[in-house]
Amino acid sequence: MTTQVPYGHWSNKENRIAAVRSLAEKCGNELTRKDFHENRLEGLLQRSGGIVAALQDAGFISEFPWLSHLRVPPGYWNEKENRIRAVRWLIKKARNLKADDFEDNGLVGLLKHYEGSPTKALEDAGLSVEKPWLTRHMPKRYWNNRENRISATKELVKDLGKENVNGYDFEKHGLSGMLNGHYHGSPIAALIDAGFSIDISS
Repeated sequence: MTTQVPYGHWSNKENRIAAVRSLAEKCGNELTRKDFHENRLEGLLQRSGGIVAALQDAGFISEFPWLSHLRVPPGYWNEKENRIRAVRWLIKKARNLKADDFEDNGLVGLLKHYEGSPTKALEDAGLSVEKPWLTRHMPKRYWNNRENRISATKELVKDLGKENVNGYDFEKHGLSGMLNGHYHGSPIAALIDAGFSIDISS
């Protein structure tokens, strides 16, 4: 395998697959870049687009390299397509994403591109977070936007099936920061701002 291959040899995918499988027989299935380097297969890696792609083509790892024994290639998370694919895969496993979900699934490096914010990762992938206040990393100044506050209050009323929600309801559903920071801790003020008619005479 260390002999020089003909020009254009690695352009043929079947040749690349055969070489990777042969290398795996020699070195074991958990191949590293060092294995390719020591066997003069850098050209194969270059043509494949990296070690992850080469192993994937040969059937050794899935399309989700962050779950394999390998670290993703340098610069892997710099590609937006890779980040989007990973986030969309993860959202199928965990509805309200937390930073821990990324860590548990080998996606810490991806999350660093979003300043540790699952919400930003979802938005970049074209996905909306229905209730970002339930995640551990909300965008900064999220509650400064009145529409966000109104939306959260309406979601709370909808979830509880009642309009006479109290401070405990807001706190229990992750909205105490909004209530205290923008409505002086007053559920009535939040409800009125969201368009609900509140009878305060009784």
